[in-house]
Amino acid sequence: AVVSTQSTGETCGRMSLQILVPLAGSDSCVKTIANTADSVKNVMTAMRKGHEAIAVGAEVCHKVFTKNQPALVAQAIQVDLVGYLLSLLEDAFHTPASAKAQVVIALKAMQMDMLWGEKVQNKLNSSSVWASYKDQKHDLFLEDTKVVGFLTGPVGAAGYLTAGPANISPDMPPPLNTSVNEGRRKRHDL
Repeated sequence: AVVSTQSTGETCGRMSLQILVPLAGSDSCVKTIANTADSVKNVMTAMRKGHEAIAVGAEVCHKVFTKNQPALVAQAIQVDLVGYLLSLLEDAFHTPASAKAQVVIALKAMQMDMLWGEKVQNKLNSSSVWASYKDQKHDLFLEDTKVVGFLTGPVGAAGYLTAGPANISPDMPPPLNTSVNEGRRKRHDL
C-alpha cells in the first residue's frame, strides 16, 4: 500500500487552486471571481493547507491581481492577504523562489490599484521584508510553461537560473504527403 504524505486538506487546497490557474488567465473569469464574496479569503485558506499549495496559490494571485479588479484588492485588504503574502516572502524554507517572484508581482499590481492601492502601499512600506524585494527584477524566476511552481532548465553562468527551451509551434501546418495523395487519386480515377 502506498502511503500519502499529504492530508486530504492539503490535496484539496492545492487541487482547488490548480483549477483556478487557467481561469485566472481569463478577464471575464477574474471579473466573476472579483464579484464573488470571499474569493480571496478562499484562495488564502487553500494556500495555507500545505506547502505545495503555496506555489500554485502564488500563481493564482499573480494572474488575478494583474487583471486590475478593485473588488479583488478590496477583498485582499479585508482578509489581510498582503500580510500573508509578505510572510511568504520571509519564509525561506517553504516558499520557492518562483512563488516569491509571483507574490512580488501580485503585490506590485495591488499597490497600483486606483481605489485601494494606497492602503496596500502603506502596508508594504511598513514591512522590512518588502524593502528587500520591491526593487528586484523577478522575471528570472518565472517560466512560460504550463508546469506550475517549478523552475526548469540548467543552471547557467554565475549560478543564474534560466528557463528551459521553449516549444515553438510552427506557423503553418505540416506539408501534405503527396505520394499518398497521388496514389489515392490514381485509384479513384480507375
